[in-house]
Amino acid sequence: MLTSNVFAILGLRALYFLLAGMHERFHLLSYGLAVVLVLIGAKMLLADVYQVPISWSLTATAAILATAMALSLVVPAKPGLRGAYPFATKRERPPEEPS
Repeated sequence: MLTSNVFAILGLRALYFLLAGMHERFHLLSYGLAVVLVLIGAKMLLADVYQVPISWSLTATAAILATAMALSLVVPAKPGLRGAYPFATKRERPPEEPS
């Protein structure tokens, strides 16, 4: 049971890197992935108390990711944001004036 949850987390990590390339178009995707990781972590912590059906987990994961992607298309990104760390390029600081 625990090993299957560990492999699920590793799979979500791989999914994160797969979707990270699309962070410019789907700027809210990192928040959706964070919610999915919290959901899976809570499922792992509650494994001894309550067994969450696999279909519920998959449905919740797909719904959260679809919602985050849909909201990214509807809600405009804030200007000046370049994406999620570590995939964002660092913003250049304006040159300091000599004193």
